[in-house]
Parts: sequence; C-alpha cells; structure tokens
Amino acid sequence: MAERVDDAELSMNQLEALKDMAIDNIRKQAQAVSQVFTGKCRYCNESIESGIYCDAECAQWHREEQAAKQRKYGMRPAGFD
Repeated sequence: MAERVDDAELSMNQLEALKDMAIDNIRKQAQAVSQVFTGKCRYCNESIESGIYCDAECAQWHREEQAAKQRKYGMRPAGFD
C-alpha cells in the first residue's frame, strides 16, 4: 500500500513540475514577443525609429508601473504592457 502512495505522490510531483515548466515557458514567450520592435514607444506610443522606448524616462516609468502592478497583482497581468 505504501508503494502505491509513493507512486501517486511521485506522479503528482512530476505533474506539478511539468505544469510549472509550462507556465514558465509561456511567460518567457510572452516576454520575448512583447520586446519586439513595433515602431512605437511601449509606454507613451510615440513613434520611434529603434528600440522599444522613446527615451530613458519612458523606460523608467514603464518599469515602475510594471513593478507596481506586479506588487498589486502578484504577477504581470495580461494586457497591462
């Protein structure tokens, strides 16, 4: 009987690890996609020729806003880029 419990526990641990890896991969993919050059500043939407922010201030404000949302929601919420 103890052997069945051990097998069940092992299976649950493996499933949990696979789920965690899948979630991490999805987050990494979302992060990579969101860093693609779009021609607009990610914070103020001003037209830019390169990069993802128009200047250092927008980059800083965006990081601060994201950090505040992460503190509030516990993770980076979808659609709050």
